[in-house]
Amino acid sequence: MTENLRDAGFHVIDSSANFLMMSPPVIRAKMLYEALRERNIFVRFIPKPRIDNYLRVTIGTDEEMDIFYDCFWTS
Repeated sequence: MTENLRDAGFHVIDSSANFLMMSPPVIRAKMLYEALRERNIFVRFIPKPRIDNYLRVTIGTDEEMDIFYDCFWTS
């Protein structure tokens, strides 16, 4: 997942957990958060200093992650 997002231009913080922190390359994280929410894809936006342009994405099932990826590669 991390490499796919990095290849698409996202900044992704290395993680060994079941989630990752990603920053979009073009738009603000809050805008991406709202766009994903409209598609019923729920990630976490945390408006705190130093992470206010990152989204916390929990790793889901393969099917859930396919839906998540489709938002970026079919838009």
